[in-house]
Amino acid sequence: MITSFKLFNSLIITFWIVAIAVFSIQNIEGVSVKLFFLQSINLPVGILLAFCFCLGMVLQIVLPFLVQLSLGKKKQIKNKTRQKKVEYRERESSQEDWQEEVSQNW
Repeated sequence: MITSFKLFNSLIITFWIVAIAVFSIQNIEGVSVKLFFLQSINLPVGILLAFCFCLGMVLQIVLPFLVQLSLGKKKQIKNKTRQKKVEYRERESSQEDWQEEVSQNW
């Protein structure tokens, strides 16, 4: 089962690499990317595709860790507020107990 899964993943990756290679060989002319007021230098389509592919791979690796860190910090904040609420309730109950003891002793 694991071997077939690895084979399937390898075939998908190989297919995309071959498809990008064929597409980039057929489209050698240079293109420039415009984003808002920025413009890149003229690059062949293949190099631009390879760059975007690599950027996407890096984001897929890094983004889950950043999300996990963010959620971890939120959990820490929630736990601290819960702990403070529990401590406050304990103090209130101990004060009530003390007041009952004092009132009984008088």
